[in-house]
Amino acid sequence: NKHVDPEAGNVSWMSVFDEGDLEMQVHKILGLLPTLILVLSNLYFAVVMWRYGSNSSMIIHSSYLNPWICMFLGTLVLASGQFSRSHFKTTSNAGEAFLVLSIMFLMNEVDRDMSAASEFTDFLEAIEDKTNSRDENRQIEASIRG
Repeated sequence: NKHVDPEAGNVSWMSVFDEGDLEMQVHKILGLLPTLILVLSNLYFAVVMWRYGSNSSMIIHSSYLNPWICMFLGTLVLASGQFSRSHFKTTSNAGEAFLVLSIMFLMNEVDRDMSAASEFTDFLEAIEDKTNSRDENRQIEASIRG
C-alpha cells in the first residue's frame, strides 16, 4: 500500500509553520531540505565569485554592482521562490530557471576573464622573449669587443 502525500512538491517554507502532526512537519522539512542546501552552498560560491570579480579579476569594474553579482541575485531569487504559499510550483521553478540563467551569464564572465588572462600571459611572454633576445645581443656584442 503506497502512501502519497497530496502536498508533496507543493509545500513552501511558510507551510512548515502550519499546525499539523510532527511526522507531516518532518516530511515537509525533508522535502524542502535539498533546495535549502542548494541555496546555502550557492550563496557561499556566489559571494566568493562576486568578491573575485570585484577584487581580483583581469577585467576591472568600478563598482561592486558588476556582472559578477548575477549568481548572488540568482540565488536570492531561488530562495525567495521557496516561500510562496499559493504559487509554490511557479515561483520555485522560476527561481530555479533564474538561477540557471544567472550561472550561464556568470560563466560568460569567467570566459571573458580567462581570455583576458590568456592575452596578458601572451603579452608577458612576448616581453620576456624580447628582453632575452636583447640580453643575448648584448652578450654577443660584449664577446665580440672583448
